[in-house]
Amino acid sequence: MKKAYLLILAIGMSISLMAQLQRTLPVNIQTPPRPDPQQQEILTAVKGTVTQDFETYTDFSLTFIPWTTIDVDGSTTYGITGYTFLHSGEAMSFIVFNPSSTTPPLLDDPALLPHGGYKYAACFASTTHPNNDWIISPLIELGSNGHLKFWVKSYTANYGLERYKVGVSTTNTDPGSFTIISVGSYLEAPAEAWELKDFDLSA
Repeated sequence: MKKAYLLILAIGMSISLMAQLQRTLPVNIQTPPRPDPQQQEILTAVKGTVTQDFETYTDFSLTFIPWTTIDVDGSTTYGITGYTFLHSGEAMSFIVFNPSSTTPPLLDDPALLPHGGYKYAACFASTTHPNNDWIISPLIELGSNGHLKFWVKSYTANYGLERYKVGVSTTNTDPGSFTIISVGSYLEAPAEAWELKDFDLSA
């Protein structure tokens, strides 16, 4: 069975993303504490089918164990004018964003509502461009018919659609270890509505 880490790399400004991964299910994963909360490398392979919907994570968390988030650019980020939430403006890669838990709630802005549930993984624009932010799955035993499926959306097209890449690593979660499998220099997330992406990992 082929084993691989999967990634979604945001290279745009403020991509909002909800991931749903097929052919993977954590089985008794033991995750030791890490000194850097943005990087947790999981070496235990997982099998089966898993759906990652972010609902079980604490609002505005920057870690999604057993997933790994890496903030390569290290830049502070833009917030949302007139609204506050934990970690707003901080350097980060992805954040568990719940628009109903901001102060005041952001439920009146349909462009920020999740595809389903209450939460999604959001990547806010870096104040020093461009973003170089990664969200990476645990090590996965893919089997013979692996697929990666996720929903993606830009908040607005006013500054250009948000750009991202998808890649695979068979070794570790270091960004340099990944082979990009998405077509072209980058993909763009639409602003009008959430879009389902499906990548065949059987090769």
